[in-house]
Amino acid sequence: MAEGKVQNTEENVVVDEGQSKLSDLWLKEDYWAIWLGFFLLVVGMIIFLPKPPEGMGAKITKANSIMQAEVERGAPFKTVAFLEAQDSKEKIKARNQGFAKKLKTYMAKPSGWKDNPMDSFVLSKAKADAINAANMPKYEAAKEMADLAKALALEAEGMAAAASFSDQSLNGIAEEKIAEWRKARAKASLAKKKVSKKPYNHIPTLLALMAIMGLFFSIGMKVMGESARKFLFGFVAVFAVSVVSYMMAGQATMKHYGIGYAAWAIAIGMIIANTIGTPKWVKPALQVEFFIKTGLVLLGAEVLFNKIVAIGVPGIFVAW
Repeated sequence: MAEGKVQNTEENVVVDEGQSKLSDLWLKEDYWAIWLGFFLLVVGMIIFLPKPPEGMGAKITKANSIMQAEVERGAPFKTVAFLEAQDSKEKIKARNQGFAKKLKTYMAKPSGWKDNPMDSFVLSKAKADAINAANMPKYEAAKEMADLAKALALEAEGMAAAASFSDQSLNGIAEEKIAEWRKARAKASLAKKKVSKKPYNHIPTLLALMAIMGLFFSIGMKVMGESARKFLFGFVAVFAVSVVSYMMAGQATMKHYGIGYAAWAIAIGMIIANTIGTPKWVKPALQVEFFIKTGLVLLGAEVLFNKIVAIGVPGIFVAW
């Protein structure tokens, strides 16, 4: 019989006595996940809303006018100019601003590496330059292929336009060439990231992030009647496992085969549980549901905000 329910044997009726209380708002982790997630969203809005990307309105207006003009041309497919304007709009993000990039460095997870695990945490300028130089030929080749693919796409699009987009065969060829250009451009973009390595030291920022997140969740644990001190003590181990999981997932071979951080976290947890056993001092911090629920609140809010941004005012009602 589930907790909070009593069965009447005479009438064979199950009565639910588990009623919500006002105190649930600060004593249940479900609500604390909402409060903490809401707090992070408010902090984010305070940081980013007063500082929109420079020239955002003009850039969006320009992109919209180009897209509208391309639609009026009557092409039965998205033209090169239309897609480039659409891409320019997608690049207008608050997180691409200088202060946001600086803030992001304090929340960086372990980086990718190939031979030396320490490269996941610390990368010198000399090694970063060496990596960039080694990957430069691949980037140049990918960029050349992307430029060639764009030229072919524009040529095919021009032929279709010359026929007033009435020739289905030419339209099909143009659409195919544009798709090939998009794929080549994506490969070039990925290759560009591999020649843009900069030196870093994630160790101090990871320690700071651990302290902030530990204090962040310990507030909820304290109010819910648990020991904040014991939670913080165990959280160090939980955070360490998370960091190691991200580090292992960042290894080149692991990334190639798609073995992500979640798989590594499960594997490490199973090894610990089936060898030395989970230490008692770690258990107060194993608040899996609390962490997941807070993450889900943030994920859901991101989806809703995206709807609002994409749809406009009607998106508010969709979100609601």
